[in-house]
Amino acid sequence: MGYRANRIIMEDGRAVGVAGTTDTGDMFEIRASRAVILATGGFGANRQMLIQHNRFWPNNFEGIGTTNLATALGDGHVMASAIGASLIDMEWIQLVSGLGSVMEGGAIQNMMMVNIEGERFINEDGRRDNICYAIVTQPGRLVWGIQDMHTYDLGDGYHFSGITFEAWEAQDPRRLITESDDFEDALLEVAEHMHQHWPTGVTDRPTVEALHETLIDEVNFFNAIVRDEEGCPWGRAVFADEINNPPFIINWAVAAIHHTMGGVEITPTTQVTHVSGGVIPGLYAAGEVVGGIHGANRLGANAITEILVFGRIAGQTVAQDE
Repeated sequence: MGYRANRIIMEDGRAVGVAGTTDTGDMFEIRASRAVILATGGFGANRQMLIQHNRFWPNNFEGIGTTNLATALGDGHVMASAIGASLIDMEWIQLVSGLGSVMEGGAIQNMMMVNIEGERFINEDGRRDNICYAIVTQPGRLVWGIQDMHTYDLGDGYHFSGITFEAWEAQDPRRLITESDDFEDALLEVAEHMHQHWPTGVTDRPTVEALHETLIDEVNFFNAIVRDEEGCPWGRAVFADEINNPPFIINWAVAAIHHTMGGVEITPTTQVTHVSGGVIPGLYAAGEVVGGIHGANRLGANAITEILVFGRIAGQTVAQDE
């Protein structure tokens, strides 16, 4: 801890260690007994790198945060590139509808998502890249998830995560559990809550009354889709219950940078490849620093698999490498 590598030491064309500075400003060098394995993660917290490689997301991530640690700066990418490592898929940057965790119910079939004006705008069971693209192009880049007791009622007043509903609501002022058991009155509470938490800098805020009318129309239309009386204009396929069982549960979400699919290119035995062909002797990589594994849109949890599989292969390969 407290050491930041910024250079891979090369001798006779082989990676033999790393050099850098400590948090007190001292220089250091660490020599490898066998090889160097890059496991430095992604670059989700490096805004300059994100903007440099972005080819898909609008507005160059303006106002968009990250779920990553502040240390996810792409140091391994930079060090490897400096010695000629091949980088692949750097333009593919994954966002997730996180931070507020609008999906917290764990039951997408019972949730609808609306923008700050109370309107549905996406098929909520779609791919996360499509959902996030829709979120970042909505006014204020803030959305709300609406669910009811079909999703959350586990008995005895507990949220599915194991804490009480009151404690869950108290964790975040933008969470709401409506108090009324009347459908329209509960949606009025939702409208008042959304109006109160209108995003800063967005003009043309509708009245509470207008928001209320829109929400009634949208929830009624959603319920008609559930009853097969209407088709979903966004092509959503996964439904279960109507949203008609107050109290309603309201939570917010924004899109956030979550994973970077781009990184160093490796062989099946995790050796880092050189831009001119072949491999860089003594240099291996595993984890999010590696590119070319997930394509344009990583499936949820597959990063854990990648770490375990390629980390193990890297260790085995280095242990056998003479």
